[in-house]
Amino acid sequence: MTHWFSADWHNLHDNIRRYCERPFPNVNIQKEELLDNHNSLVKPGDVVNFLGDIAMTEEGAISALENMNGQINFIVGNHDFKFISTIRKYCKVVIPLMDIKINGQKITLCHYAMRVWNCSHYGAWNFHGHSHGSLPPIGLQYDVGVDNNNFKPVSFDELVEIMKTKKQHHMIQNNV
Repeated sequence: MTHWFSADWHNLHDNIRRYCERPFPNVNIQKEELLDNHNSLVKPGDVVNFLGDIAMTEEGAISALENMNGQINFIVGNHDFKFISTIRKYCKVVIPLMDIKINGQKITLCHYAMRVWNCSHYGAWNFHGHSHGSLPPIGLQYDVGVDNNNFKPVSFDELVEIMKTKKQHHMIQNNV
């Protein structure tokens, strides 16, 4: 079983192609490419931590979630609240913030980048979406959104290698 991370598909959202300069000629091709990229890597028994903004509409959410491989832990993004009851039908967990541990590594999952997070001053990581690759990370954090990752999910093993290049940022002073 592999742990995967992704965010910000914005399924069937035409304007996101322009906002983020995505290379897809239309929303249907964008939808197909994101789903193909996901399913070519994620196996049915894998865990997917999806960090929000699956779509802009309920139709978009359904067409993505009903076809995605993996058991999905869904971290709610700003565009997901309108159809959260639909998302619950397809996902193992639906929550706005989640702390997990994989192979002893503490990770805080949130749609939004954080300045500090649980155990951030003790080496915990923060994975987020929302910024579409445009926000410089602070310390041990990483944007797992598709715009920052060649329109593919990122495996935990890949993230371990990425996080080796980052330095812990000590935001908390005076031994608090």
